[in-house]
Amino acid sequence: SQLAARDGHVSGGSVFTDLGYGMALGDRLVATPRVGFRTSGMGREYRLGYSVGVLPGEGLEFELGIDAERRERMNLLDGLNNTERAFVARATARW
Repeated sequence: SQLAARDGHVSGGSVFTDLGYGMALGDRLVATPRVGFRTSGMGREYRLGYSVGVLPGEGLEFELGIDAERRERMNLLDGLNNTERAFVARATARW
């Protein structure tokens, strides 16, 4: 098992962080639940996701994942919040 924070930083009034925990599924598979958060003067984003991938080795490497996202955007003209929700599917393959 592995715990990792990736790309967390503070820059120009914004904060971004991603946190995931890799858990072995058999000999070569890794399951990674993760959460993410981003905030800036323009709004906030929350992310909850899960992916399954093959550990690097000989041959094909792949990762399949899905994320649920919520974005809260501040409209600077009238001060109202705009909320969006989305599901994002990802697939990555290397050979």
